[in-house]
Amino acid sequence: QAQVEPQFLFNSLVGIEALYRKDANAAAENLDRLIQYLRVALPRLREPGSTIAGEIDLVRAYLAVVTSLHGGRPALSVTVSDDCADARFYPMLLLPLIQRAMREPDDHLPESIRIGVQKLQDDVVIVTRIECSGGCAEDIELARVRERLSGLYGDRATLACAELEGNTTQFTLRVPAAG
Repeated sequence: QAQVEPQFLFNSLVGIEALYRKDANAAAENLDRLIQYLRVALPRLREPGSTIAGEIDLVRAYLAVVTSLHGGRPALSVTVSDDCADARFYPMLLLPLIQRAMREPDDHLPESIRIGVQKLQDDVVIVTRIECSGGCAEDIELARVRERLSGLYGDRATLACAELEGNTTQFTLRVPAAG
């Protein structure tokens, strides 16, 4: 089930409050972005499933808040093949991978995140490249995503992580196309 991360919400509200003292119009725009994220995220609290497009929308809304508070970083690029957008996909498998990278100090936030989604044989493959190093380090959040994958799909789904050249972490999430 989806969740709204309390630390993200708190940090966003503190950042918006501080911005109101400097630039009320920019702060109002950031508050609108946060409201949009909550509108996308909160209905998922009661839904057992989603789609690839729905989860990408959630990532976009989340990163719109983050980028507005961190000088436009990270830039997001998404490519979804037409046969995957409406594919059934469970919530909270993709967003936690992005959130992990956003917990770094401001000067270590990734410059870019690239998400590519395509169908390969009977699977949907989501490749997420985050311009940061060390993203493959096992922690409780990554363990939760793997546990959730296992509970939802059994051994029919995988999450692989690789550290690529250029300080890039690549997650490859493979799930059955049938949902």
